[in-house]
Amino acid sequence: MSFPKKNRMTRLCGGMVGCLLLGTLLGSHLSACDGNPVAQPESSAYGETTDTQNATATGTGEAESAPLVDFAEPVRYLLDRKWITPDEIRTADSSDIPEILTILTVSLGDILTRAGVEEISDAAGEVQPVTHYESWYLYTLGNTCSMFYMRTDSQSAGMGVSFIELNFDVLRLCLEKQDEGGEALLALTEVTSASAQGVHTYALTNYFQSPASEGAYLMAECFVEAVTATAVDSLVEVPAHYAACSDEDAEFLRVAEALRYLDHRHPGLILWENDRPAQIRIADQTALTDYEKQAILALYTMDVTFCSFAAEVAVHAMMCNQNAAMSYERCKIADMAVGEYNGTAGFLARLDNEYGFYNLNSTAVKSQEEHHPSYAGEYAAE
Repeated sequence: MSFPKKNRMTRLCGGMVGCLLLGTLLGSHLSACDGNPVAQPESSAYGETTDTQNATATGTGEAESAPLVDFAEPVRYLLDRKWITPDEIRTADSSDIPEILTILTVSLGDILTRAGVEEISDAAGEVQPVTHYESWYLYTLGNTCSMFYMRTDSQSAGMGVSFIELNFDVLRLCLEKQDEGGEALLALTEVTSASAQGVHTYALTNYFQSPASEGAYLMAECFVEAVTATAVDSLVEVPAHYAACSDEDAEFLRVAEALRYLDHRHPGLILWENDRPAQIRIADQTALTDYEKQAILALYTMDVTFCSFAAEVAVHAMMCNQNAAMSYERCKIADMAVGEYNGTAGFLARLDNEYGFYNLNSTAVKSQEEHHPSYAGEYAAE
């Protein structure tokens, strides 16, 4: 598939409109922040990145357990206390990027429970049960720590990546039951809530903005695995949204078209009810095919290929770095959740430029395919 011919003025106008509007409407269900946040300079709670660049790359297909290497400080701390195990660690090593991204496949809620923490409270007495973090997971880039979420419940489906650094020293005090000032709840809220005052970290946005980075693909692979773990009798339930949304909703139509194409190429992949996707049939829960992964990702994030998913993460990161007017709070957590069509955001996401993560012929997606051809997926060329 070749790039469509570009009109220079169209690309320029599209880019300007994208800067002002796309980020404003990305993740339209998120609430706005107060004030005008300014991005923080690249930093780490532990100083300089340690020399850990001997991990095995995992961005070429299967999401594998990481080898026992000199992990980032936060990961080593949790390993040393046996609050995580080596097989709950995954790494992504991009040849063009020096830093290694590491993710945990055990939720923060479970880690807190393993440490004997049942709830977190702040200085004002607000209490948060640790179950609140059962869908949030830690990740590190070098020694910079942040979080991403994976929601596999059919009533609340989607995945998101925060670009806000988590002060792991504060979390450590909470795990050791020494958080006397109640700072952990504030720190976690800033990382996991777009309406809080947390600001992005350049180390994270620069990483995810690069089409050469493997991190978004590793996270997507683990998300698909997590969704697959909910399968019963080799059938994965489709998010409830698809049975309830309007049959004229543009995002529903876009995803349904991609699913019909996959189902035509691989008969029996999708089970339909009243012309709506109801279930995904998988052959082997322990060895998913590429097209099974693609179908699951499409239904649970509305990005119909892995490269489209990574492009959406990259656009959020790019908009954070640009700090475009009225858009910041919509972008500092890249939110790939199932939802309805939004006219302006939906239009911009379909442009053929660097903002068009839903347009599979866009610069945004094609740049991902160039760096990650094994994730291009199956779709009809226009």
